[in-house]
Amino acid sequence: YYTFMPNGAEFDSIRTLAKQIVTKAGARTYVDQVVALRDYFLAKDENGLPIFSYTDNPGVPGMPSANKLTYFLFQNKKGYCAYYAGSTLFLLRALGIPSRVATGFLTVNRSAKNPGWYFFYEDQAHAW
Repeated sequence: YYTFMPNGAEFDSIRTLAKQIVTKAGARTYVDQVVALRDYFLAKDENGLPIFSYTDNPGVPGMPSANKLTYFLFQNKKGYCAYYAGSTLFLLRALGIPSRVATGFLTVNRSAKNPGWYFFYEDQAHAW
């Protein structure tokens, strides 16, 4: 169930990318492959700037497909947690590594009057 990957050209491109990433890194074990994918998202260009960047306003993919997943991975390379989590999910699954996305809230103890009380706000939603 956690290794299912849809068919089609867009998902084939993700399979190809995943294989390229781990091959370039020489990653053979699952752990090495996971680290290679992490490093892919943390890589920097020739000027020392991040290739992928975190933003709350990643833009809108163009037609005809309007696929945010491939837009993030292959074109814009800008997104927020859901973009990174979804992309990582499909890259891992393309390698046969079971994975899923988890969502929740990052908590902050914001109560000086009631220590230990946590309040959840919309801006604390997160995906891993």
